[in-house]
Amino acid sequence: MCEDTLPLPHPLPWKHMHRYAQYVHDGQIRDLLQTPTLEACMASLDSERSQTMIVVVPTVLHQRIALTAWARAHGGGTPPLVMTMNVLLRHLAGAVLDERPMLCSDADASVLLREAAIRAGLPPGAFGVTVSRIVEWTLEGWSPDRLYEYDDELAPRRLRRLRQVADLWSSYRTLKGTGLADRADLVLRVTDGVACADEVILRLRDSAEPIRTLLVTGLHDVTYVERILLHILAQRGWNVGIRWLPDDVSASRAVSDHTTWLVGHGWQVGTVGSEERMPIRIVERTLPTRRDEARLIAAFVKRRLMEGDVTPSRICVAVASRSDAERHVLNAFRDAGVPVSREGTRRLSTVGSVTAVLAALDVMRYRWRRSDMERLLRSGYVTGIGHYGHALLNAAEEIKLQGGEGALDWSRRLQQRRIIVRDMQRREGDDHWYERKRMLDDALTAVVHLQERLPQFDDSVSAADFVAIVRKDIVQGLGIGQAARERQRRADVLDVAAVDEAGITTLMETCDRYVRLADVTSMKPAPVDHHVSELIRMVLDIDVRVPDSYVHGVDVLPPQAVCERRWSIVIVPAMTEGEFPVRIPDGVDEDLVPGRAAARQLDALQDVMDAVDVDGLLLLTRPHVIDDAPTMPSTFIAMIRDVTGRRFDHREVTGDGILDADDTSGFIMNIDEARIRDGEPDAYGHIRQQAVIGPHADPAVTERIATITHRPLSPSRLDTVAACPYQYYARHLLGIDVASQQDDSLSGLERGNLLHDVARRFYESYRTGEGPIDITAIPEASLYDRLVDVYHAVAPEFDMGHTYVDVERRAMLGTADRAGILRRWLALELSIQRASARRPAYFEHEVDDAIDIVGPDGTLRNEAVSMRVDRIDIGTGEEGVGVVVTDYKTTRSSTASRRDVISGVKTQMTLYLAAVTANMKKNGIPAVAACARYVTFGRSMRATEDPVERIVINDPVIGEPMADRSRHRDEAAMLSAEEQVSALLNVVGGHVDRMRAASYPVDPVDGACRMCSFNELCRIDHWGRVSQTVIT
Repeated sequence: MCEDTLPLPHPLPWKHMHRYAQYVHDGQIRDLLQTPTLEACMASLDSERSQTMIVVVPTVLHQRIALTAWARAHGGGTPPLVMTMNVLLRHLAGAVLDERPMLCSDADASVLLREAAIRAGLPPGAFGVTVSRIVEWTLEGWSPDRLYEYDDELAPRRLRRLRQVADLWSSYRTLKGTGLADRADLVLRVTDGVACADEVILRLRDSAEPIRTLLVTGLHDVTYVERILLHILAQRGWNVGIRWLPDDVSASRAVSDHTTWLVGHGWQVGTVGSEERMPIRIVERTLPTRRDEARLIAAFVKRRLMEGDVTPSRICVAVASRSDAERHVLNAFRDAGVPVSREGTRRLSTVGSVTAVLAALDVMRYRWRRSDMERLLRSGYVTGIGHYGHALLNAAEEIKLQGGEGALDWSRRLQQRRIIVRDMQRREGDDHWYERKRMLDDALTAVVHLQERLPQFDDSVSAADFVAIVRKDIVQGLGIGQAARERQRRADVLDVAAVDEAGITTLMETCDRYVRLADVTSMKPAPVDHHVSELIRMVLDIDVRVPDSYVHGVDVLPPQAVCERRWSIVIVPAMTEGEFPVRIPDGVDEDLVPGRAAARQLDALQDVMDAVDVDGLLLLTRPHVIDDAPTMPSTFIAMIRDVTGRRFDHREVTGDGILDADDTSGFIMNIDEARIRDGEPDAYGHIRQQAVIGPHADPAVTERIATITHRPLSPSRLDTVAACPYQYYARHLLGIDVASQQDDSLSGLERGNLLHDVARRFYESYRTGEGPIDITAIPEASLYDRLVDVYHAVAPEFDMGHTYVDVERRAMLGTADRAGILRRWLALELSIQRASARRPAYFEHEVDDAIDIVGPDGTLRNEAVSMRVDRIDIGTGEEGVGVVVTDYKTTRSSTASRRDVISGVKTQMTLYLAAVTANMKKNGIPAVAACARYVTFGRSMRATEDPVERIVINDPVIGEPMADRSRHRDEAAMLSAEEQVSALLNVVGGHVDRMRAASYPVDPVDGACRMCSFNELCRIDHWGRVSQTVIT
């Protein structure tokens, strides 16, 4: 351990103040404007004033915070009216507008913007123009006409960009017309309506007096149009107050400009705050990687929660939404069991019933791709076709049907396979073929049913016709709507939250809005693909409410959302340049509203600093490297130092250290000490990683495990134990390893079986007796012709009807200019045999025998083995019958290295030589181990490293000739092959003992985790390696 003499961080005070403005005719609201936070404001709001007042908050989240604070302070009664600015605008529109326009959300307006881009001859999303940006520009007083008149000393390229943006904006306004209104249109029309009205009377309660007071909170800035609206309301007799957020860091010029304008128009402006704010502590920590940063933040939070000095609701993590840093933090919190606050909403696109509908739409637009069909039929919401859907998926997997050519291609391929299976059934009369035929019949029935529900359109269709297909054929015809209702009813009975029925209802409402948008804008008929894309974009921006699903825990919020709240601990990860602050490229925003983007980043920093409660902690962290590239500390860190005027605690922490913001002794601990400091007892941390078969386990379980572990030895199982005991436990005892499927080409296993069979049949075609096979005297051209004939005979037995069948065949046979895999393999075989005195004798040789193994304790035991050796070459000499075992591999990268073999990590070749020689001796053949090698085929014509011979065990006297002996210069290479095998069998004995032990710790060798899929079970990424068993 090492100590750091840096003292504890002292509380850091800094100047803290915020501004307010009011235009009051009667009554008093200054006391509310002078409160430090929204919660304090609501606590100061008495019941009498609350009945004629509207409190405007930044977000819906702040609405809940405000109402909770008011209820906590008053205990009961009628709560005040708390709403966002958008809701207030809707209420004002109802009061001052004779005809309310059709309001469209940002998601709906985005459909119009993309259509406008197409009509303007621009790609959708050109220049990063979005509806929200157009709204901001409009509220700042900009319009397409002003953009056309823009005359500034800009580069020609930037002026041309502004004119193209003006074209897009103008097309959007024309398409929108007067019948639709986005957020900016609503603000402008309400502002005009308020300006033309003699008075504005707003009654939002049945028996209440008219609303006369408006309190706007949580602002860093107001737009030009919003400022005009608030001023006109004040002129119409309303009491209006504006409370800006503190601006210690940003020193916002916009706030100063607004207050100057308001003072000039009769408003009262003031500043509230002490010269020094109540102190907080600021600590900075640098971690090695992003994962270490998230993991140690979770450990720090968990430790503070377990100590009991803070509750989850008093901790906030301020990190950008949907960022890589947020994902790491949330995953670390989930793994550590730290509760995280969750809103009672879900993205509509994540609701199960809606994803089933979207999958059906993808089936239609991508012409029946199998991946889309699997998403649809495996969703569990398609009830209209029963078991036929499962038969369809099974049949598609069997014949490697990828789809993408339409429903007719599915029918044709299934019919072809059905004819083959029917003929096989008639010829052999086996039940197996009958079952396969019935499966194909069911699959064809499913295709017929789905064709009726998922029609294909080569021509364009209107939006109304498209929505009719969604409603009638998909939601109703496939039974998705009925399944959603059934699930909702079951959820209601079990009293659990479910949104399947609400998701379908919201989706149908979205479809109806899409039709109305198409009607208002006279949208022309379009291909189904276009309609599906627009609908999916709308769905992605919509949330659906989940009843009673809000969860209280640690708040994980973007920096822009922490305003008007206070926490005891605020943690800010990813304090690197480019992440916080985000570097926004110079674009249209900077031309129209210079400095706006940078000001918002500073405002977010101010909100973060202001969110720390009295005597609270602000913890700033950053990773030292991201993707092996060093990071730069955020410029905001230096800015915080300048504002506070003092140096605060900074230290780098290692990956297995402790992120302790209170203890500055700088302990660097190992992983076991870290577990204890994080509130995880050492033994408990070990147990949750390892698998322990305890003495009190179910006898049936222990008997089954003993049966599995005492089966005849096989190289694959021993290699798994050697790589990591826990991997053996998960794969062979739990049986949870799922093989990956690769249906767009031959899988590795299929390609290996194909080439093994080709090699075996090729050699067997030259066998004249029971002895070895010698092909060295036969012309190579004749050998190659025979090899190609064998390949053509074998290939149909391995279903080659996949997507890349032609590519596979060309790689095997080659072209006129380049030799294929088969020709290159044959050339390698001839060169090996011409240099050796031994010849192939046995192929796919089964060995079920026993070998002698010396255990770690020195005892000799006889262990049964069961394996299949790809090829055995033999040759007679003075020493006896020399044995060479060969294992075929596809590529060189899939072979084991000599280092892995002689260290005992890979046991295949050791067991092959031991088992084959033992079996031959038992049958009276004086066999002697000579060599063990890999021979590769290759995967493509372009590969230069394959085919190749790779010898891993070789006798220095009677072994095979080697062109490269650089990898056989170790001490073991001087021993005979028999002695090498005997020594390695002692290592194998240790693997056998570990395989049959009662515990399986997480103890991987180097590289074992690279292709392992059990990291979420063993948790090595979070807790490290467990090399010893700890049983409590």
